[in-house]
This record gives sequence, C-alpha cells and structure tokens, in this order.
Amino acid sequence: MIIDVRGLPCPEPLLKVKQFIDKNESKAFEILLDTKSSYENLSRFLNKSGVKYKEKKDNGCFVFSVSGETSDILHKSEFVGAESISARYLTVTVILSSDVIGNGNDELGRVLMHAFLKTLPEIKPTVNTLIFMNSGVKLLCGDSEFLKALENLESKGIKLLACGMCLDFFNLKDELKIGNITNMYEICEISANSDKLIKF
Repeated sequence: MIIDVRGLPCPEPLLKVKQFIDKNESKAFEILLDTKSSYENLSRFLNKSGVKYKEKKDNGCFVFSVSGETSDILHKSEFVGAESISARYLTVTVILSSDVIGNGNDELGRVLMHAFLKTLPEIKPTVNTLIFMNSGVKLLCGDSEFLKALENLESKGIKLLACGMCLDFFNLKDELKIGNITNMYEICEISANSDKLIKF
C-alpha cells in the first residue's frame, strides 16, 4: 500500500497517515512525501509512536517504508498518558476570538485556522465545546470557508456556540449556518466549569 501525501498542506500528510494506521492495523505501507516540513512532522510522529520504518530519498521524493508492526505500539505510545490526562481534564473548552489564528498576516491566519479545525478531532483529550466570540463568529456564518470542517466537528459531538452579542454587532444573526447562539452568562458558566480552557 502506498500513501501519497505529496503536495498536501500541513497537517494533512500526518493526519492521512495516522488515519490509515488506525483503520489498517498491522499492515505494511509506504509514504511518499515531497517537503522538508512533512518529512520532519512524519519522522517525529513515527518515532514518537514507536513505529518501525526505513527511509530513503528517490528523485527528490522522501519515501518511508513502514513495517506492519504498528498498532500495539502506536496505541500504547502515541498517546502515552492520554488516559490520565482525560481523567484530569473531563471537560475541555476552546474559545476562538477571531476568524484567523495569530497576528501579522490574515492569509496565514486562515491557513492556520483550517489546520487547527482539521486537527482538533485527532487530539486527546477530546475538546467538548468551541465558543466563538468577536470576529470568531464569522467562521460559522454565510459562505464561510470553514463550514465543512466545523460540520465535521459537530458530527463528532463537539458543541459549537456563537456569542449572540457578537453576531448582533456584525449583523450576522440571520447568517448563522451552524452551531447555536449563546450569551455571556453561559460563556462564563462553561468557562468557569471547564477542567481546561484554551483561548485563541
């Protein structure tokens, strides 16, 4: 089996490989990749997972040959301590206060947001609630380029909550396409009662 992740933006190469391993335990396969960042990300992932592999470079393309002994090692080592973390953080809430991640360049910020939303379902402990505030509510509205990723999160049981005051400010209440409207009282209540609170 060959997994060709050439040309895919971060974090898709890593997610594609991880999903293949999760669904195809104990199967040998090869990974084809073409960027240094993908090479470094997948090297760290495979090494952290304890997966046995060999690597070579062929015509400018990196090739990882992964042995079939992956599943037991992967599930034991990749998320080492995940159960104890989940036990400690029973509820995890993320607040997105912008429609981009970081400051400096909005185009890069949108790329980072795509990467974040696509990666979120793969991490442990699982996020329970996403709260959208300020311009973050734009992610849920109109023809937002993020709707597909958000629909995937909602399908996995993650609650999406949009600040009603923020929707009103941007005149977007009628444009809300996914998630539910919330208020500052509920936002404060959820934040105060979350075992872990993350803000972007």
